[in-house]
Amino acid sequence: EGCKGLCPHCGANLNDGPCGCVTDRADPRLAVLAQLLGAADHPDLNAQGEEE
Repeated sequence: EGCKGLCPHCGANLNDGPCGCVTDRADPRLAVLAQLLGAADHPDLNAQGEEE
């Protein structure tokens, strides 16, 4: 239960300590979702982020 596993980016054993990888990387597979959520905040933009 106390196992922290491996870093998904570099494979370092996280039980030995932090690996130093940047942890706020965005998953590129979610970029479209981010665009759609951003469009909800900006109704004057279409799904491609272009002004209508």
